[in-house]
Amino acid sequence: MTVRPWPDAYDERVKAARIERNENARPEPASRVDSLADDVVVYPGLPNWRGTVPMTLFVFLEQDDFPGRTVVPFRASNGGAMGRGERDIASLAPGARVPRGLPARGSGSSGAADAAGKWPAGLDLSRPPRP
Repeated sequence: MTVRPWPDAYDERVKAARIERNENARPEPASRVDSLADDVVVYPGLPNWRGTVPMTLFVFLEQDDFPGRTVVPFRASNGGAMGRGERDIASLAPGARVPRGLPARGSGSSGAADAAGKWPAGLDLSRPPRP
């Protein structure tokens, strides 16, 4: 969430996301995570905005250090799957391990529950992140 609220209407949200992405904006978050010191694996759940992660996640990733951590995204999308989100997360969190995320496609996300149940087994979180 950001200090400035998002529009309620879907089309207006898409427009706002496009503007933020085009301007490479860094919207002010409504709150901040104080410390991730004890968290080795972070699971950001987020929508697919304009082929990447929301600009608010850019802010989150830029505010902390991620070497030695694993960032595992899961996303909801009406069509773009993971887009370039995993690449963007890796570049914003240098030194973090970013395994393949879980995309849940479509407004009904048919089959998402089955995919979500199988997804963690394929992550191999036992391998340590690169230093």
